[in-house]
Amino acid sequence: LLLGMWGLASCNKDERNYEAEIEWLQFQMEGANGEVIAVQLDSLKQPSTTEPEVIALESMAELDRLQLAYELSPGATANIEPGAIVDGKQERIEFTVTAENGRNQRTYYLRLSKKEKVDFGTGGGPAKESGRELQNLHIKGVDCKVIAKGTRIFIEVPRGTDLHSLTLEFDLPKGATSDVASGTALDFSDGQEQHVSVTAENGSTRRYSIEVGYPVLQCGAEIEEFSFEGAEVSVEKVGPRIYVNVEKGKALTNLVAVIKLSKNAKLVGFDAANHDWSRERSITVVSEDGNAKSIYTVRTSQKKMQGAELESIVIEGINGTNMIVEGANYLFFTDNKQFDMKAVKANIRVSEGASVNWDGSAKNFKQEGTYVDGRYVYQLEVVSEDLASKSYYSIAIQQGNNGLDLFASRLTSLSMDVAAFAKLPAPVIVGSDIYIAVKPDMDLSQVMVSFTMSECDADKLIDAKYSEAGKKPLEFSLWLNDEDRIVEGETLFELKDGMALYLWRLDPNVTWAWSPEGTWMRRNTYTVHLVELAETYPPVLESFSFKEVSAAASIVGNRINVPVGKADVSRLTPVVRKGKGTTIEGLVPGQVADFTHPVEMTLKGSNGTTKIYTIYADQTKNYLAELWDLGFDELGELEPDVQGSTYTFFCAQSGADPHSLTPHFKISTGASSSVQAGVPGDFSRPVLIRVTSEDGAMTKVYRVVVDNRKNSEAKLLSFRFAEMKDGLPIAGDLIEFNGEGLNTKHLTPIFSVSPGASVSGLTSGVTSDFSKEVKLKIVSEDGSDEAVYTIRKEAAGGLKFTFEKWNSYSGGSAPNFMNPEGWSTSNKGMATSMSSMHVPDKYPVYQTSDAHGGSYAAAIETVKLDKDTPVGYKSIAAGALFMGKFDESKVLSDPLASTKFGEMWTWSPVKPDHFKGWYKYTPGATLWGPNAGERPGGTDVFSLYAIFYYGPTLTSGQVINGSDRIIAEARISDLSPKSEWTYFDIPFEYKKSIPAGQTLRYSIVASSSKDGGKFIGAPGSLLIVDDLEITGKE
Repeated sequence: LLLGMWGLASCNKDERNYEAEIEWLQFQMEGANGEVIAVQLDSLKQPSTTEPEVIALESMAELDRLQLAYELSPGATANIEPGAIVDGKQERIEFTVTAENGRNQRTYYLRLSKKEKVDFGTGGGPAKESGRELQNLHIKGVDCKVIAKGTRIFIEVPRGTDLHSLTLEFDLPKGATSDVASGTALDFSDGQEQHVSVTAENGSTRRYSIEVGYPVLQCGAEIEEFSFEGAEVSVEKVGPRIYVNVEKGKALTNLVAVIKLSKNAKLVGFDAANHDWSRERSITVVSEDGNAKSIYTVRTSQKKMQGAELESIVIEGINGTNMIVEGANYLFFTDNKQFDMKAVKANIRVSEGASVNWDGSAKNFKQEGTYVDGRYVYQLEVVSEDLASKSYYSIAIQQGNNGLDLFASRLTSLSMDVAAFAKLPAPVIVGSDIYIAVKPDMDLSQVMVSFTMSECDADKLIDAKYSEAGKKPLEFSLWLNDEDRIVEGETLFELKDGMALYLWRLDPNVTWAWSPEGTWMRRNTYTVHLVELAETYPPVLESFSFKEVSAAASIVGNRINVPVGKADVSRLTPVVRKGKGTTIEGLVPGQVADFTHPVEMTLKGSNGTTKIYTIYADQTKNYLAELWDLGFDELGELEPDVQGSTYTFFCAQSGADPHSLTPHFKISTGASSSVQAGVPGDFSRPVLIRVTSEDGAMTKVYRVVVDNRKNSEAKLLSFRFAEMKDGLPIAGDLIEFNGEGLNTKHLTPIFSVSPGASVSGLTSGVTSDFSKEVKLKIVSEDGSDEAVYTIRKEAAGGLKFTFEKWNSYSGGSAPNFMNPEGWSTSNKGMATSMSSMHVPDKYPVYQTSDAHGGSYAAAIETVKLDKDTPVGYKSIAAGALFMGKFDESKVLSDPLASTKFGEMWTWSPVKPDHFKGWYKYTPGATLWGPNAGERPGGTDVFSLYAIFYYGPTLTSGQVINGSDRIIAEARISDLSPKSEWTYFDIPFEYKKSIPAGQTLRYSIVASSSKDGGKFIGAPGSLLIVDDLEITGKE
């Protein structure tokens, strides 16, 4: 709180009181549990200058509704009535005190601000200390652990400690008192609960319930993790069965097991010295308390790869960029009329261990392929090493028209500046044909384009002469017809199959009366071909079961195992849930079939891939020992608080007697339990329910606690919307959701909270407005704890980038490269360099498993273009990752024009607010200059930033030079090395307001060398980024 005070006073002779002082003043508001929280201004002093006096006071929850209370000099009055509601968010509060004599006045100017939240006291005068916490609580002379849950405290002491007389020691806040003095010996034997009440100086009281006991013996008896020392393994655990696949080359007879068990559990009879896992082995685990036991069976085998993917294919004689790929369809284009369809050669790469029906040698497409819509198509089959998966790819080659004027300038690239095209393959220009990928039912009535072109030798000579003479250079433009010119990033037009685009040249130095702007000449004509790409999906098996049995299936690799017990395996009805676009062969879901012997089921995806499963109807005894739907008849629909295998029921409101409660629950088929459902029992103390599987291999223990006190927890347990399929993650006190495709003004929340807790702000099952941030307040059943959760939609449709999916792109005669989906990189330019000059020896941007979240991150590295002799006088190439397009034709001649930053921003009125994410950075050893042997000294630094701008796409050079079309940007300023994952959260700094009616764009840009555009950087500089995010607000 900042308080500035100055006043005017008059001192006329008057018998009435002339003082206009504030004796005390406070603001009040309603706090948790209905208490009044007071903010105190005490002993106000009039400063000798106009400088405000700074007084630090405690926080207020809400500044906009504060109730004013005060006491003034005898007889004095104020301009604000006592008890009036004031708005503390205003710039200043003017508080004028008038003396009883009416002549003297003093005006105080108050400005309020929030400080750290504390617990305030109550009172009608100056506020007193409000602290009422038990501080530094411990037991004298005992090594103990204090576990507090609201006002309930459990103190854990070593086993063997005498609980009959333990001395509690604690501290109290200033001015507070307690009904039990620190240092008092208390009896905690037999589970006795002791109480300590603490009264704050202001009179408010808090009562603590304290228990002391021994650590609960752990009842878990499970293998949580299993691996082999020094070996790469994949592990599938199905109940007591553990399937382990070991990397190729590892001898199964010499493996050292690494086993992680439940807390304090132990192995029984396990021979750790036996390293032979070539045969099935059993492992027995017993819990610490001895009540639970599990017998595991471990089956180990050499790993066979499951992948059946076509990772890359390069057709000899066809430029690698002349390709459109969608799912399993590879469409190659060539304008070479001499291309021999009878001897097509290819470089093919498939998943590790997989086989393919074409080794890349000369193949006669005219004989072995089919001719469809002007294309020769060959069916490629890829089979996984484990034979469980097959993928079919359509390899098509189409010869385009080379009707260009070879002595005229031409288009080199065309990109679509419409959001719907962002995830589609880039257009391909072959001769005078432009092939553009589209989706069915796509709206093509309003599209925009960006393009690049290359000058022919004749036009270059003209420009050179004009430059020497100081004349204007030639200008090139794209036209829809003789009247409609296409302005990059601005002109909207309808895209049609078969339409023509015209490339014109303007010579501004040769003018005519009818053409004062110069002389126009049509240079080349292009024909647009729309390539329709159907939506495709891989085969997905979501679940499998039999109608006649309740047991769930376990799916390990391509094996489906269903425990069927005593069911008739000759008459079972399969129930299959499959993904979109998936079809099934080998059996008919819902139709009775014979499963006496294993049955094969083939799933086919619309993308041409298949997955083969083998189904086993397992008549061995059930291995599951699960318990669910636990409750008590006397407690009605009361839900328990479930923590692991402990179920706690808070029954204070029910009035039920814990000494006689009737449990009901369900257990796995064939399993048995130590407590019988439907039979009343004593649950006044914790009860263990042991569930043993039908086959005896698993015994699990469930701990049941019936607490007749009120629950002290205030927690949101789950949250989702009825309009969405999946639940939403709860990150601390924040729940975010993707609002795309939803009417956020009408969403129905479905949530659960701690048993007995009350909620305000939302009602589960009642539709509410979530177009803006919503608060959900939860108060525990006993009122001792509260929590406030925020529910909001993700900014800009959820702009989160995890780098989990990467796509393969042809490098032409260079190796194929990978780019993260939705991103562009400098790899495309390096493919050109590799093809022509065989450098660098690696791509600068690549996938890495050194990830912050998920499986992958993006690695961006500065690479050498040559060891000693730079190519084209350039020494290094900095790795670049960005959202936009890359023009490889300018990578060496004009690198700052080769990168075009920007994707359409389609989420108005939301605008970018923060740029967040994680990164690591290691600079290379030596900084190189652009010229051979140049070593300028210093240390390399990276760049990582996000921009928000309007109008046509910006190039790297325009961004570096500070284009006036940039609205806002967020840049990392700390460019020092970071060996560990480092988090950043940078607000967008807005330079100007958003212009109306303009196309908005955004981009994220990352480079391993900040001055890489000038070919300055250190080879080996490595920037790794992951989990990037742009948040927004309206």
